Order: sequence, then structure tokens, then C-alpha cells
Amino acid sequence: MPSIESEIRGPKRPHVRAPSARPPTPVRAPTESERIAREKQRLTMIRKHWNQLCGIVHIWHGSEGYDRDRWRRVSFLDAAAEAGYHRARGRAVVVTVTGHSQSGTSPSAWP
Repeated sequence: MPSIESEIRGPKRPHVRAPSARPPTPVRAPTESERIAREKQRLTMIRKHWNQLCGIVHIWHGSEGYDRDRWRRVSFLDAAAEAGYHRARGRAVVVTVTGHSQSGTSPSAWP
């Protein structure tokens, strides 16, 4: 099983010197979609390991000095994804008990 450090930093790249008489073989640059997929996978592994750590330290949640703001589980890969979720949730249609549909999240505006 790979270590957490290797999951965060990615695979180690070997440093091999090419013979001086022959130019090095050109390395194919990853496409944009490959780069995005790799970054998403890296962030997913970071989120997974962070949530595991949060589960481990949860046994101390009632102890003095436990930082509840710091040890929170993560649901989103980045801040942009979280902001998009909250924007979409704010535009959701809410059906009240009386059956009226209202846009937004503020119950004070409901009839």
C-alpha cells in the first residue's frame, strides 16, 4: 500500500542521465484532460486520508483543547466545487407545508 506522502506528492521520478552521444528521448506531455484527471485523483486521495484522520481523532472530540473547526470532514475536492454546490442549493425550489413553491433558502420569505 502506498504511503500517504507518495499519494500526496505522486510517484517518484527517477533521475537517469542519458548517454551524452545520444539525445534524450522526448517525453510526451500529458493532455489537458489527463492532467485534470490526475489532479482530481490526487485531491480525492488527500480528501480520503484527511477524512480518515478526522475519524481517528474524533474520539477526543469531548476533550479540552480539541479543535472542532480544524478536525472537520471534507465533502468537496476544492472550494470552487463547494461554492457551486451551495449556489445550486440556494436556487433549489422548496415546497412548503402549505404546498407553495418558493425559490431560495430563506424560510422567512415563505407565505
